[in-house]
Amino acid sequence: LLFLDGISRDEAEALLRQMDEALPGVMRAGITLYPRPDVPAMRLVRLSLLYFERSDLHLLRLSGAGEGAEGAARALNEAVAATQQVAGVLVFPVGFTFPCSRFMELATAGHEEIPFFGAVAYGGFSDELRDIKGVRVARPMAIGGDFLAEGVVAVLFAGAELSVKADYILGWKPIGRAMEVTHGARGAFGDTTISKIDGLPAISIY
Repeated sequence: LLFLDGISRDEAEALLRQMDEALPGVMRAGITLYPRPDVPAMRLVRLSLLYFERSDLHLLRLSGAGEGAEGAARALNEAVAATQQVAGVLVFPVGFTFPCSRFMELATAGHEEIPFFGAVAYGGFSDELRDIKGVRVARPMAIGGDFLAEGVVAVLFAGAELSVKADYILGWKPIGRAMEVTHGARGAFGDTTISKIDGLPAISIY
């Protein structure tokens, strides 16, 4: 597993070449991270090595182009169904407008007993910053062998002796009064935006 923050594309590509030389045959998956505003000059390469003696790993690199999220979700769902003894699925979605919620809904259908876990790619390469709505951001990347800018990188963990236990805590503690939320259009920041709260601009309320 590979996590990158604050490095350039050239540096990232050089890192992948070094990994290929030092660890021939290694399977790699990862993402660029959201930059920490309190550490603007942070440069980070985090590498976690996982070894399995009696389990199998299957790496999938699913493009979000063409059929988009639905095609990628269908491909992952079918791969899970076709693979014996899947114990868990790691997913790294990536793309400014990639609809993660819809993807997960379709990808996990019929596989509710299998833990799906992971994180969304944010950040990007330090030499590829651009302006989006007045904010300087880089295009996020997932790593599935090489780099993927739109879609999902997934790893299937399978094996008769492998077990994966997952737990999660979601939600908020309610405070104040109930208000009506209007979701924003899918735009630069995907399907997780709110445009209005009780008919007012969200930024004026929250």
